[in-house]
Amino acid sequence: MKGSVPVGTSVFGHGVAVALVLLTLAYSWHLCLMLLLAWCVVTLGVAANLGQTDMTRLCNAHWLLVASQVFALGSLITVNAWRTEVTLSPELQLLQAAATTQHVMQYVSAGLLLFSSNEELMIANLSSLEAPLKVSPGLMSAHSFGEFEGRIVFAARQGQKQQLWYVDSTECCTSEAVMLHDFGSNMEVETIVVQNSTLLIRAVSNSCSSGRQALFASDWVNTWEESSCTPQPSQDALFGELFLAALPTTLLSCWCIRTPALFASLFVGLYSMVVVIRLLVNSDLVDVHDFICTSLTVYSSLAYLAGICWHLLRPSLSGKLMQLKDWYFAVTALSFSAALQLRLDVPDSPTAWRWVIFGVAAVMQMGIGQLVHQRWPKVMGLVCLQLSWVGWFWSPNWM
Repeated sequence: MKGSVPVGTSVFGHGVAVALVLLTLAYSWHLCLMLLLAWCVVTLGVAANLGQTDMTRLCNAHWLLVASQVFALGSLITVNAWRTEVTLSPELQLLQAAATTQHVMQYVSAGLLLFSSNEELMIANLSSLEAPLKVSPGLMSAHSFGEFEGRIVFAARQGQKQQLWYVDSTECCTSEAVMLHDFGSNMEVETIVVQNSTLLIRAVSNSCSSGRQALFASDWVNTWEESSCTPQPSQDALFGELFLAALPTTLLSCWCIRTPALFASLFVGLYSMVVVIRLLVNSDLVDVHDFICTSLTVYSSLAYLAGICWHLLRPSLSGKLMQLKDWYFAVTALSFSAALQLRLDVPDSPTAWRWVIFGVAAVMQMGIGQLVHQRWPKVMGLVCLQLSWVGWFWSPNWM
């Protein structure tokens, strides 16, 4: 009962501190930085005092909180001190604010009607009784129609890729479409806007949220003004994240590794250094998700392998080394399970073979837990195995 008093007081105090930090962050990052630094100093003092008592779990929690605060301090400085402001041209600002035109599936102009029939683009002359003609070449899934300088511009597919096309609206009987631009296989036209003497087209990549913007001038000579899928971090910001957040957290965790809970911050610090170094080599964020999925899977798998070797070489441990081993396998099991979920993309891709692999990996985790006599690998393996059973049963298809 006596031990619950400092635990309750600590949880309440840190909860208030978190609320104050978040509130000040919305007002001023400088004020948030000072408050976070003061909170870190107080937590460090409390952790040092708890190290002289027998409240081991509370001491571990405070040291882990200190490492998290150090990482947050470095990241806060990096994000705000090296923030880069992106200035968009007036045309791109207009495109950013414009609503999507993908719902515009037909268009009427100068007696011509363009519409889709069974997803094929058709053209009809409203001034005659002639049957609608299929637009050649055969175009599918046409949308985002707009008229510019006597031409009806639209997006449509020919094969697997989407292109930008136009039909001359001054020729009432034409069924020929002319290609303006051929996009990449992962690009989709989202918005077509006519502004004064300029035709603006926003094309968005399926692999990212913000996409790339295109500007077509009035003389029909296209000039592209591209932006990456997400704002690319500057080299200064990446070096700041490396030397102010990731590296200090890793060094603090190594210095205080006698506190078993700090293995969690050491694990995160080392992996964050890997991610930052990769971004320093290639700052393009388009494929960063795939990199994180693959690298985290390899990283946690190597951690499992190192843990098994550790157990085989030193099967009997006691005291803080045994606690460190418990934390080691707990963090590794959690990260390995998360890496599998990200790599296999479950449950977002509900195919049965993904769940089978997920279940096999879960059984392997349970086997590792039995081998090294650790609880967390067996617990996470059992949870993942149950999820794989449910996912496999409800999967609509095998492939």
